[in-house]
Amino acid sequence: MVLSENFDRSPHKVIHLVFEDGTYFEIFSVPGHINGLKRVYRGGLMEVLHYVRSHSAVEVHHLEHSVISRDHARPIVERYLEDPPHRGKTILNIDTFDEIAAAKSRAWDMTDDRIREHWIAYLGPATQIGSCLIVLVHGITGESTYAGSAGDEG
Repeated sequence: MVLSENFDRSPHKVIHLVFEDGTYFEIFSVPGHINGLKRVYRGGLMEVLHYVRSHSAVEVHHLEHSVISRDHARPIVERYLEDPPHRGKTILNIDTFDEIAAAKSRAWDMTDDRIREHWIAYLGPATQIGSCLIVLVHGITGESTYAGSAGDEG
């Protein structure tokens, strides 16, 4: 489910119900009414997110309510570690952006709100000198959207 709001245009609020088969249904409100579209649309989550980002002032979904939990993110990162250049690395931590106590990176090209949609997996060994290696896992799609330097050195 993706909830979006935009008070500058109608409809003001839209709930997108996204189903596992790659379809979605919209329920929206205009002042004084709640409506639903008359059919289920093909497109799935990525299409809904693209639409919401291009038409909404606010997009609301939180990792606490995401499809991909912290525990679900772990095997996604472990599959990434099977690739030859990353073999031998281990997962040190999987955190949300707000749980990170150290300097927050700007190595990837995302706003804080976009980063908050992701689980951030820190990879080891912990004794390395320099920037941490991280993998970002989207909290709704499970897609690995970034892998590389955290940009958090010195």
